[in-house]
Amino acid sequence: MSNNVGIWIDHRKAIIVFLSESNHETRVIESNVEEQVGTTGSAQPSKPYGSKHFVASNRHEKKFYQYLNSYYDDVVSNLKTADQILLVGPGEAKIEFQKRIESKEMQNRIVAVEPADKMTQPQFIAKVKKFFDQC
Repeated sequence: MSNNVGIWIDHRKAIIVFLSESNHETRVIESNVEEQVGTTGSAQPSKPYGSKHFVASNRHEKKFYQYLNSYYDDVVSNLKTADQILLVGPGEAKIEFQKRIESKEMQNRIVAVEPADKMTQPQFIAKVKKFFDQC
């Protein structure tokens, strides 16, 4: 029996569905990225394109991606036993996460990457079951 896993991911949360022959298990991982990074609370420089503006912006962006990578690593740590991975999600997060999986030498486990807007957990579970039934 292979271990089939479906992941719906965006920057806020990941829904991971683990399929077995008789049932499924679901895990939800919250990123808390926005809460961790927050805003610096400092006033913007009077010249909006001054060098201080770019430094502050760059620092904020760097911190955002540090937290995001930590979140992605947390999700990847749940995929150790996955043989086949269906990766689904809106926007850039699924592509960023795909690159993170590839950096962990797990790229051969990804069988499909599909765009999808918001889905309820039951909708996503049904999608994962249908996808792997057709494989």
